Amino acid sequence: MRLVVISGSTRNRSTTIKVAQSVLQLAQQSQLFKKVNLLDFVKVALPIWDKALKHEIADWQDEWQETAALMRLADAIIIVSPEWEEESLDNFYAFCESDNLSLLPSVVLRVGSNCRGAYSPTELSMANFSKNSTCLILEHFIVATIDSVNNCKETYYPFESPLVERILANLGLMKQLVDNGGLLSATRLHLA
Repeated sequence: MRLVVISGSTRNRSTTIKVAQSVLQLAQQSQLFKKVNLLDFVKVALPIWDKALKHEIADWQDEWQETAALMRLADAIIIVSPEWEEESLDNFYAFCESDNLSLLPSVVLRVGSNCRGAYSPTELSMANFSKNSTCLILEHFIVATIDSVNNCKETYYPFESPLVERILANLGLMKQLVDNGGLLSATRLHLA
């Protein structure tokens, strides 16, 4: 099973990349995955914020190919992003749809300024699901300890135990989905 962890911020040295690296390390330590890759939007040569891009996707196919190759190999994804991610990921979802990428089990982990964030998880889940058919959001996490993350001198941020347990449980669920035929076969599973 291959997992792709997406860092959805386009800012250099963002809190999001540090959280994504923490998720990457946790996924590697879980040994549930044959390969874990990081897709950092800072290094993606696509105009993620350009509203007109949806009408110009064909013009950006050369830049999209490296990212598309990584996404084609993925069995599951974790999207780590700022809480305004429905804006920053909109074009990414459009590229995935234009490439007819498979429906993948996924989890969204939002980085917010407090425990509730500016957007409700339900609203964000509905917005994401209506904009794409490439991802199914199984659970929605919020990392609200931005100051702690930014002040951490390590290359990754050590999550608190409850969040580690929830992330590991979701990684296990994604592996179970993939092992049982993917999302098209999800109705055969009893998802608690």
